Amino acid sequence: IVGSVDVYKRQIMNKIKKLLIFTVVALFAYNANAQIQVTSSMDATASIVAPILVTSTADMGFGKLSVTGVGTVTMSAADGTFESTGAVQTLGTGIPGQVVISGESGEAYQFTVTQVTQLTTGSLGTAVSKMPMTDFTVTVNGGSEVSAASAVTATLAAASETIKIGAKITTIAGQLTGAYEGAIAIVFEYQ
Repeated sequence: IVGSVDVYKRQIMNKIKKLLIFTVVALFAYNANAQIQVTSSMDATASIVAPILVTSTADMGFGKLSVTGVGTVTMSAADGTFESTGAVQTLGTGIPGQVVISGESGEAYQFTVTQVTQLTTGSLGTAVSKMPMTDFTVTVNGGSEVSAASAVTATLAAASETIKIGAKITTIAGQLTGAYEGAIAIVFEYQ
């Protein structure tokens, strides 16, 4: 029995040794794998394009109007011709607003025009000293006249383009005489 206990102890010791050796090898293998790193690289690029530049080349002018009551005057963006309704008579032709945009040829851009602008005279701030300007239209490089009620998108076909702007003004009974002024905001950005 003593001999078989010794054999049994040796077998258990051999198993413990194998288990310890296996554990040590596994730990080294795990550490070796944990320290392996894989590296990758990629290029990064950027292109700088010409910034959008806008120059106002003509202020919008509705010219002289004779107002005896409620009416509207709509000026074409294409050529400044008028269409009037109601108690308004136009004297002469108008001048569409005009801007020249320059930037990166071939790039798409969009622009928006202020949709409610007041032309005012004097400092009274009353309804008869104001004329709302609405219903803006535009042409880009002499193309078709389109509504500017929402953003207009175009592509710079050349390094610069001409944009003309028309609009409608509304008069009321008792409109004050005098010179009326206002500003139109146009915001441009690349797409």
